[in-house]
Amino acid sequence: VLDQLEVAFAVGVFHRLVKFVLWGCNNVGLFAVFVNELASRIGHGVRSLEDPAVIKRLVENKITLEVCPKSNIDTCIFKDFNEVPIQKFRELGVLVALSSADDAVSDTNIRLEYENIARAFNLSNKDIKELMLNGANAVFADEATKAELRKLIEERQPA
Repeated sequence: VLDQLEVAFAVGVFHRLVKFVLWGCNNVGLFAVFVNELASRIGHGVRSLEDPAVIKRLVENKITLEVCPKSNIDTCIFKDFNEVPIQKFRELGVLVALSSADDAVSDTNIRLEYENIARAFNLSNKDIKELMLNGANAVFADEATKAELRKLIEERQPA
């Protein structure tokens, strides 16, 4: 299966986003396969902290970890925003972007995700801008679109 997926990625059929919710199970081995072989961005991979080798791969391969804080709380991975390991990932050198999961399920949006995480970790405007730029760099779009997103962030988000 991995060979078939790799061919599909190589010819541009799929983007390289892998979502790992990993609620109660520790599926770090499978997670590591995707980090090593397939993913360019990973959603819901907060349990990657359980394996230093996975963190190392995320950093080495510059794979962005897309974190959906409210979803992590709603699925009982964490009790509140203060537990979501945004800062820990950043300290370890992992590229982190915020995202919002299905708003019908989590009753949130990207603005609320930023507000809640900024409040929980007392993030500066510079920190918020970094998270936004990580998201812009990891978006599945052509380079011109990414450049436009980065430009908008630079113009509108104070440092």
